[in-house]
Amino acid sequence: MPLPKNSYLARSARKEEFLARLGLNDVEHSHKLLYRHLLDEASAGRDRLSQDPNNLYAQNMRDPNIRPPYSADNMTETAMHREVLNIWKLASEETRPYYDYGSIQNQATRDNWVIRWTLWHVFRYRDNRNCRRPTELTEPNAGHGKHTAQVTYWDPVKNLN
Repeated sequence: MPLPKNSYLARSARKEEFLARLGLNDVEHSHKLLYRHLLDEASAGRDRLSQDPNNLYAQNMRDPNIRPPYSADNMTETAMHREVLNIWKLASEETRPYYDYGSIQNQATRDNWVIRWTLWHVFRYRDNRNCRRPTELTEPNAGHGKHTAQVTYWDPVKNLN
């Protein structure tokens, strides 16, 4: 049985703990599909956050070395919170009950530990794996003999291997 509704789960908690908190497991096919759907929605939110420079801390906006897709470490809490609420607003009928379960409301703000957990994990896996993946070279540019580096980003939601 899941813990009380407002029992926050740390973002660093393991997948098994997250699933158990939601009354799910990693064995049943329907639970695996639901988990995949939660990650897909978080991945879409991560992609929205990662492309907009307005989500960055002011000092990061001025840093020419910080380019899209942006890391979660470079983004303001305000931007993250806004995207948590946006993911919740855009939720499918399938995921909305789980987001509602993860709702945390105090007098001033709303938050959601389910969305925070999934968003943190899709950022973490993309950002950590990209540090270890080499860049790929593209074909020469129209006979100019130049090769341009094209970074291929690993996305655990889109690349299941």
